[in-house]
Order: sequence, then C-alpha cells, then structure tokens
Amino acid sequence: MSKDEADKKTSESAVYTSHAKKNIDQPTTSLKATDAPLPKFELYSGYDTLEKVLTDKILSKKFRVFLKKQKCKESLDFYLASVEYKRADEKKRKIMAKKIYDSFLGGSVRNGVNITAHNLKTIQAHLEDPDVNIFDNAASEVATMLNHDKALQFSARLRAGEDFSLDTGDQEPFCSNRNSVMIDQTNNPGYKSTEPCYILVTESETESVKLNDPMQTVGQAADDAARRFLQKVSDQHECALDSKDYEFVDEEGNTPDPSSQAVNELAGRTLRLVETIRFVAQVFRHPDEIRTYILRARKCLSLFAALRPLKDRYGFPNSVSIFISNRKLHRRLAVGELGDRSVAICGPGLEDHVERLLASGELARLKAFDVMNKKLSFLQHRETGICEVRLSHPVQASRKLLLRHFGHRQ
Repeated sequence: MSKDEADKKTSESAVYTSHAKKNIDQPTTSLKATDAPLPKFELYSGYDTLEKVLTDKILSKKFRVFLKKQKCKESLDFYLASVEYKRADEKKRKIMAKKIYDSFLGGSVRNGVNITAHNLKTIQAHLEDPDVNIFDNAASEVATMLNHDKALQFSARLRAGEDFSLDTGDQEPFCSNRNSVMIDQTNNPGYKSTEPCYILVTESETESVKLNDPMQTVGQAADDAARRFLQKVSDQHECALDSKDYEFVDEEGNTPDPSSQAVNELAGRTLRLVETIRFVAQVFRHPDEIRTYILRARKCLSLFAALRPLKDRYGFPNSVSIFISNRKLHRRLAVGELGDRSVAICGPGLEDHVERLLASGELARLKAFDVMNKKLSFLQHRETGICEVRLSHPVQASRKLLLRHFGHRQ
C-alpha cells in the first residue's frame, strides 16, 4: 500500500473532531474573567454538541471543569489522547498506545474510562502491534457519551446561569433569576453544607439545591422538587398533578434508590425530574401460584425493561409471554401507554390457560388497584420500584422479604 493510500485510509477512518486537540489544552493557570469575553447568554443554547463546545477555547476549558465535577474528566482526556494518537508518527504508536492504555484502561487505573468489554478486549488483543485504528471504537463510544449526554447537560447548566470558570470552581454556582432557582434546604445548621445537586426541571430551567439535611431521603428530595414544579405549572394538564408521580433520573439514565440518603447520593450530581406511573403486574409461574405486584417506573421506559426485575426473579427468559387485558403483547410498549390495564407474565406452557389464570387472580388484582395510589413502600431495583400485594397479610411486603427476593439495588 502506497503512502498516499495509507494517508487516505487514515483520514477516512477518523471518527473524532479534527480540531479537538488544537482547541483545548491542559489548563495550567487559572482563567481570569478579563482574559476573554464570555459568549452571550443567547448563544449558549447553540453549544449543545461536543464539536461545538470544543470549537470554543473558553467553553472547552469550562467544559473540562464541568466534567471534573461530574467525575468523568478522564473520558475527555482519553478522547483527546486518541485523537493525538491517530496523528502520531508510526514509529511512536506502540509506545503511545501502551501509555494510553495504562493511563485510562488498565486494571490498575483508579479512575479509568468505562467502555464495553468487547472494545476493551479488542484493544488488549492488538496492543503489542497496534495499528492506527486501535482506539477508534472505544473513542467513538466515549465521544457518543460526551456528545449525547455531557454536552447537553453542560449547555443546559450554562443557560441556567452557572459559571464553570477555573477560578470559581470551588464557589457556589451563580444562578440567574431569569431561569434558575437556588433552593436552600438548611434544616440542620449543625451539619456542614455539601456540594449542591442540580435538577433539570425542564429543558430551560435548572434548580441548584443545597443538601444540608442528613435525614432527607432521595425520594423526599424528589417529592419536594416535584411540589415546587407543580406549583408553577398547576394550570397545565399534560403533566402529572401529584408529586409522588415523579422521580429522579441521573446522568446515566439510572434511578437513584429513593430510600437512600440524599446528602450522600445526590451531592454534586445532575438529575432530571421525570414523570412515573404505577401499574399492576401478576406473575404466574405455576397454575396454583400467583404473585401480584404494584410497579412504579418512568413513563418513557419500555414495558420489557420495567418488568425485567420480575423476570429475573423467577428465571423467566426474555421471550416469556406477556399479556395485557387477555391479549398477548407482540410489540414494544412504553409504560406510559398502559393506562389502567394490568400486566400478566405467564411461565412456559401456561400461555393457553391465561384466561383461567387471570380469573383466579382477579381478587388480588382488584385489591392492588384499590391500594395502588396510596402511600406505599417500594423497593428500587434498577429502574423499577416494586411493592408486593398479598391477600392474607398486610398489603406491603416487608423490606427484608423483598430484599431476599430481589437483592439490593443494582
């Protein structure tokens, strides 16, 4: 292969922004407010992709500060190192590839970069004789996360009025009265204030919430945030009107355990307030065994994902039959589309007896609907909250029993 062909192949295989490295440098001195004018507020909404953020020298440094607070600055460093690797001389690639691997992906790295096992094994297999594309898939994976998640959060928090200047990184963030609210929850002055959490209430509004109450749970913090939100939009009917129908979702799309301590779980993190829905699900593993549950999950979650804890609990395969109002589910359905219908999961060989099984579980199902909107104790398992309904015992299964059934939050 000629040198020109090799250069052309390298150019076509590049999956990163070509200007990333030359527009962002490792900061060595504090950036003063007089060094350069900040972009206008109206322009912040345009900096919502990784490429646009890295194009601006001032914003790129602010973005690094933001990622440091999010505890994922290493992802950007790995991405930029991969860009530099593709430009390196062929004679230096082996040493450089080993250095990148040891710095970000090796087993001894304290704060490494999270990539899929397949991409990690591919890199390890070619580490002794690396080609120019050894980090392509891993860097693309990291770039996708930075572009679709972190850059959007960064843009939203800039629009909320937060300042990520290097010389103000340890101060309380500035919040504009125009579209951001600083909520002080100092209920116990004797406790030292922690770093606030940031709640994306809407696409254009962010709350900065101080977490000073060591007795407050994540669920209570979400309930308080929902109450403040509902007071502002009480005249709108397209959103849920009960604060219990909301929960937090973190940067990675996971639901923090509502029973955990808010100070420890939420400090310094960015969360989104999302609507949830409750629905009844019955599990028929054997003809004479009926288990009835009330599940809570966010409306946009697929039904398959919401039911995964129950399927895992009983060892059902992913292809297990799911019925909604006597009809077998043949397509993907969001939890928010269920309405008042219940869900039935039938074990292997029971699909032909679904009508008889549903009839036998009618009493438990009616009781579940009766108590569904009351204050219940849910055990959070991944993205789903679970509460078991029993006919002969109190409606809420003990937490000890549920923990034995489903294990701790994963």
